[in-house]
Parts: sequence; C-alpha cells; structure tokens
Amino acid sequence: MRILHVTPHLGGGVGKAHAALSAVLPEIVQQTFVLLEPPRERRYIDRIEAAGARAGAEPRSAASVAGPATPSTARPMLASSL
Repeated sequence: MRILHVTPHLGGGVGKAHAALSAVLPEIVQQTFVLLEPPRERRYIDRIEAAGARAGAEPRSAASVAGPATPSTARPMLASSL
C-alpha cells in the first residue's frame, strides 16, 4: 500500500504523531511525505525517514499530484454532488 501525505510541515504534534506511526507500520506500507514549506528543523523528518518513509519539501511534486487549478479543470462543488 502506498500513502502520500501532503502537509505544510512536520513540526510539533503533527510531526511527532507521524514519526510514531511510521515506526510501527508494516513494511508493506510505503509512505511519502511532501512538505509545502521548507522544514525549520529535521527532528521528526529524520525519524520518519529512519522508519523507511520518504520526506522532502518538494512543491513541484505536490503540484504534479494535484494538477494545476485552471478554469477549465476547476469545478465548484454543487449541493447535488454531496
């Protein structure tokens, strides 16, 4: 199973929680973390990478996953689609 996490950062409680979870996930789970901001510190990123996940500040990767939001592809959510 592959999991892609797109997050502004991995600092504080979010980083601590992901580091703890990454350490106990089975090897079949492959995690990739895309940070939208450059990390201020690497404490939790180092723990996550030590557990086998990939992590980095790569806004280009995040954009390629989501794709560009252009008027032709962006659609407003309608109440009928809920």
